[in-house]
Amino acid sequence: MNRLTKTREAGFSITEVIVAVLILSIGLLGMVGLQTQAVKQTHGAEKRSIATLHANTVAENYRVNDGAWDESAMNRVVKRHLGDEAGVALTVEDELARIRVSWKSQQNDGNGMNSVTVYTRSQ
Repeated sequence: MNRLTKTREAGFSITEVIVAVLILSIGLLGMVGLQTQAVKQTHGAEKRSIATLHANTVAENYRVNDGAWDESAMNRVVKRHLGDEAGVALTVEDELARIRVSWKSQQNDGNGMNSVTVYTRSQ
């Protein structure tokens, strides 16, 4: 009554496990890369929104004060929010004022300058 029964082992081989872990790792690395880019883009969008807010503030002050504005005070505010290399420039041609807020980009290699330009009429 001694029967030899052939049983088959069930489960995964080590090769299957290694391949599955490798595929999972590649997918997770891709997700981490996407998340990193999303954070950088969000930071850039925040800086652009702040620059636009400051440019609009200068435009409103310029209109309300009949062309007068405090350049040094506004540059201090912009530098505080956008970094030491940021600045505001206002140029007027005919009755059209051009307000440009620029700042150093922290995206990619961090060597680029970004800017936002707003135009307004003095009256």
